[in-house]
Amino acid sequence: MKKIKVGVIGCGMVASSYLNTLQKFAHVEFGACADLMQERAVQVAAEYGFQRACSVDELLAGDDSDLVLNLTIPAVHCEVNLAILASGKHVYSEKPLAIKLAEAQQVLAKAKEKGLRVGCAPDTFLAGAQQHCRQLVERGAIGRPVAAFGAVSGHGPDAYHANPHFFYEEGAGPMLDQGVYVITALLPLFGRVKTVSARAQIGVTDRTVLTEQRFGEKIDIKTPTHLVCALEYEEGGMANLMISWEIWASKLPNMELYGTAGTMRLPHWNNYQSDFDLFTTEEGGGDWQNIETDRPYVGGSYRGLGMAEMAAAIIADRPHRASGARANHVLDIMEGLVRSAREDKPIEMTTPYDRPELFAENVQEGEIDHLL
Repeated sequence: MKKIKVGVIGCGMVASSYLNTLQKFAHVEFGACADLMQERAVQVAAEYGFQRACSVDELLAGDDSDLVLNLTIPAVHCEVNLAILASGKHVYSEKPLAIKLAEAQQVLAKAKEKGLRVGCAPDTFLAGAQQHCRQLVERGAIGRPVAAFGAVSGHGPDAYHANPHFFYEEGAGPMLDQGVYVITALLPLFGRVKTVSARAQIGVTDRTVLTEQRFGEKIDIKTPTHLVCALEYEEGGMANLMISWEIWASKLPNMELYGTAGTMRLPHWNNYQSDFDLFTTEEGGGDWQNIETDRPYVGGSYRGLGMAEMAAAIIADRPHRASGARANHVLDIMEGLVRSAREDKPIEMTTPYDRPELFAENVQEGEIDHLL
């Protein structure tokens, strides 16, 4: 079997989530890994069997990585993505693709120029239960989708992240860090977003780091931390989102989808939950039904599934699903929502979006349909 050699730039706390998934696929092998802290790269290389640990420049100059995973901080995603592409390698970026739409479009333009691919997180829309939900929606289980609700309801990373400061910089905050999951999950169900509008605030102004290493440091907040959003879809339907790091506790649903003949309570936007709830008005309906999916990639963490699928698509010369174009449209939406709140007006989207194909129903754990 042909294999894709994967490299990694950024060997911090997120890297293991990706690598634990990628190592499950026979068409992926590990090439080089790099980090500004050399000891972290050495540790990751030893734990996961990379061919070498090295500097970023050495990784980019080498020939032991076909597809490079960018796990740097959001502020440098664009710079690193461009450097990877300039070195002649495909790139899969942690979200967001860049912190500004103009930067993301530079990345896509460079990829087109070089004949390379761009992929980007999140990939939770590929999880089995989310794929199952979309299949049922497309078969008419809730009639025609007319509306959706989604919520990010938490209090931010102050109490669990060793260095939460960058989460409150421009290009981060709850919208680009977590709202991205909700927006991404809804896109395959409704299609391209046409117009967005929002209201936003920084309601909690006094934040300090609560983790041990930097305990008590004051956090400078440069981005909205509570947003109320409306999305209008080109093919019809609307979504109402609340994206907040100003909530200590909530019983709100994470995501719900409303149709002309029923309601679907969707799986959580940021995990690989194995079940979801369905209410239908069809004969035999009239009550909630819990559905446990029989599709793979549920019940654990499969972060990196989108990169594994991208690697398979490269081998098979097929379009990949967690694409840079999709990430670009999501960034257009998120940037538009923040801009709408700031400028007090609706914002028209300028980027395209095409729904990716569903995974084939016969896919099993450890498989990608491109290679079947």
